[in-house]
Amino acid sequence: MKRKTIVIWCKAMFKKPQFGFSLIEVLVALSIFAIALLGIADLQLQSLQRNQQAFKKSIAVEQLDKMRWFIQCRATNQNELINRWNQENREVLNEGQGEVVSRQTKTIINLIWRSNLSHDWYCKTTPKENRSCLSLEVS
Repeated sequence: MKRKTIVIWCKAMFKKPQFGFSLIEVLVALSIFAIALLGIADLQLQSLQRNQQAFKKSIAVEQLDKMRWFIQCRATNQNELINRWNQENREVLNEGQGEVVSRQTKTIINLIWRSNLSHDWYCKTTPKENRSCLSLEVS
């Protein structure tokens, strides 16, 4: 009997080491990997939203420049031009709306449109939430 106990003890002493990962280690690694992927997906979404906002701003700059050109050319029937310009603003910008304000020697052109962002630092006063705006002063 004593010999049997020694043999079992010897087998336990010289047991081969195990290689590989435990299930807990694999689950922790997969959790960290999943969190990293969610972070990357969120960054991608934010990048797409900012890219779309930049595209809308470039269109708005073109629209402001078009109205500036009409004003500087002293086009006749400016009310009809402003109405057509606003129709185009609604088509190319999300709910785009422009206004032309004449003050003594200068004219101010404002353009407001719907934005995906909750605020926009270009707007000094935002009339509604989720709006962006640009303003141009023409002498």
